[in-house]
Amino acid sequence: MDKSRLELKLGIFVFIALAILAVFIFKIGNLKNYGTGYEMRFIFLNVSGVKTGSPVRFSGVDVGEVSRVNILEEEQSKNTLIEVVAWVNRAVSIPSNSKAYINTLGLLGEKYIEVIPPVKYASFIKPGDVLYGIDPTLTQEWIDEAQKAVKDLREIIENIKAGQGTIGKLLYEDKLYNELEALVTEIRQAKHGTIGKLLYEDTLHQELEALISDIRRNPWKLFWKTREKKANK
Repeated sequence: MDKSRLELKLGIFVFIALAILAVFIFKIGNLKNYGTGYEMRFIFLNVSGVKTGSPVRFSGVDVGEVSRVNILEEEQSKNTLIEVVAWVNRAVSIPSNSKAYINTLGLLGEKYIEVIPPVKYASFIKPGDVLYGIDPTLTQEWIDEAQKAVKDLREIIENIKAGQGTIGKLLYEDKLYNELEALVTEIRQAKHGTIGKLLYEDTLHQELEALISDIRRNPWKLFWKTREKKANK
């Protein structure tokens, strides 16, 4: 009988000890949510995988974490919004006109909220305030844009192959090529005129070279104006 009572008391003691330990662990785990910080809310249309426990960074520094994620429905526009409730260290003051983004740790890492402060600000986020975030670009949107660019490039290549456009005509039509070749030949054979003299006579070239050298030695001449002589009355 005494042995049974001793076992019962020992069992009760172990149960109470485990209960106290569980409460202690729970309190420690939630201490930062209720004792040393404040809650603020972020509103997004898409959070790209942000979940409870995701970090919150302020200018790249960890200042808190996401405590819960809620799905809301806006009454006027009937749009589905995502509310991200986050715990933030009370020592951190976030300007009310800051910008919030969804970012990724590494290329395929964990999602987190990045808060970027503005250059100028007049007030700070208070407990319970809302900061509307900038929605991330979805991977599917990047894929769609890439597919569109590839499609456009294919159309350009097909047009060139079909002889359409300036490049296509230059590659596949003899008329434009012959005209360009004739123009080049004419320029090479021309010994008169400005282009011909530039190509085949050294005089103009030497004069231009002397002018450039003189300007380099005396750059003030570019801004010098000769005074006009006053006419005799």
